[in-house]
Amino acid sequence: MPRPPRYSGPGLFHVTVNGTGPGPLFHDVFDPFIWHATLASTLIRTCWTCVSFCLMTTHLHLLIDVPDTSLSRGMHLLNSRYAHAFNQRHGRKGALQLRRFGAVHIESDAHLAVAFRYVARNPVEAGATDSPLNWSWSTYAGTVGVEDGLDHVDGSRVVRMFGAGPDAVTRLRRFVEVPRGLM
Repeated sequence: MPRPPRYSGPGLFHVTVNGTGPGPLFHDVFDPFIWHATLASTLIRTCWTCVSFCLMTTHLHLLIDVPDTSLSRGMHLLNSRYAHAFNQRHGRKGALQLRRFGAVHIESDAHLAVAFRYVARNPVEAGATDSPLNWSWSTYAGTVGVEDGLDHVDGSRVVRMFGAGPDAVTRLRRFVEVPRGLM
């Protein structure tokens, strides 16, 4: 049975990529740097805007704004270049990603807020850290100003959804950092 077509027009997307397993998608401390550099060059080539990302050992989450129909082409570029570099560094062959990337079209600000929270809290929910601020391979701490942000990641759209001024960041942090049952 053929795969169902996915929406490929312009818009904001929550993209997921899973490693093939049992090995990791990120094997050592250098792999996230290589992925990050590959993302930066892909953003330039595709004119995408990265809103947020979170890298886990076996998978990754990426919130990207795509201005045209280049989602599949750009993800192929990102994934194939990273897989080539990973395989070369680690002396392996074959596919690094389990299957084609997943992509959910984000259709509203409320949907974006929930997706952003999900991405930021992913390492907390996985038991890898106690706070999204403590996860080194996430853009969350940069978005809320706890550490320097990355030049090619723009989370300002998410912050603006929570108002203006410093109170917006406070509201965003409360939304993300407070566990769901305590909100």
